[in-house]
Amino acid sequence: FWKRNDMQNEIRGHWYIKPRGFHPSWIVIHHSFSPDNRETRNWDSIRKYHMSYRYKGEIVSEEIYAQYLADGKKIGLEAPWKDIGYNFGIERVDGKIVILDGRPIGDVGAHAIGFNANSIGICLIGNYDIESPSEDRRAVLSSLCRDLKREFNIPRDKVIGHRETFVKRGVAVEKSCPVSLLDMNAFRGKFIDF
Repeated sequence: FWKRNDMQNEIRGHWYIKPRGFHPSWIVIHHSFSPDNRETRNWDSIRKYHMSYRYKGEIVSEEIYAQYLADGKKIGLEAPWKDIGYNFGIERVDGKIVILDGRPIGDVGAHAIGFNANSIGICLIGNYDIESPSEDRRAVLSSLCRDLKREFNIPRDKVIGHRETFVKRGVAVEKSCPVSLLDMNAFRGKFIDF
């Protein structure tokens, strides 16, 4: 087990299990596109969404899902995932930036096509196409990435934004995340390879 709770802004009791035999090659950073609502925990809402029946981005009941399937409406129809797609979330909770647990490291993620089986997914809660992530949020993201790089021996050039996964796969870029306002080359430049 590994616990990291001495970071600035009190990352509270964050645990994860380092599974034997799992050697991630990538860290993929995302953002949620939804605002970081200070009233509720967005992370819980994202987890609920991922673990629900969905049609064209909206949560539907199991009965409606079954009816759409029977009617042949397969495009846009999604069955629940076993857990949230990301391994970690970064959100402001009770005035502090915290790291939240997601899908266990070692379980195949559901956050970036072509990278799910060999990466760790981190989601910044918020829509950072509209505004840049706060300095404290960037500091926590940097600390988490630095720790994961060390723990799993991931080179700095393999800490990428979701949008970069499309380029690496040779397909059209469909997402802006982690943020259109964050220069990933500058972000990677802060890391020291070991």
